[in-house]
Amino acid sequence: MLSDKIIEFAVPMFIITMVLQALVTIIKIRANQKLKERILEKEGNHEAMFKLFNETERITKLEPLKWAFLTMALAVSFFTILSINESSPISELLSLSIVFILMSLAFLAYYLILNRKK
Repeated sequence: MLSDKIIEFAVPMFIITMVLQALVTIIKIRANQKLKERILEKEGNHEAMFKLFNETERITKLEPLKWAFLTMALAVSFFTILSINESSPISELLSLSIVFILMSLAFLAYYLILNRKK
């Protein structure tokens, strides 16, 4: 059954994606913190410090929006795959392409919103 194959592939991919995203976020937060500490130690340009702190805060505020988009994209893709499969069987490759296309659209929407807010 197609839904079993989707679950066998989607659940591990979802877990791997979440773990990698968590690692990237942790590394990014630590790198930003070290950069901020260096700027504060050197007592550099106050305008540059203000811009750096505001940029990080803005991205952090929009982080839940990214996860909402990704969750909605996964839900819509699974619903679409199951709906299409009810009428006629589809291949696993087509199922995966639907998931990846909708995930890409979710990332694109987040990117456009992130750049619009600047």
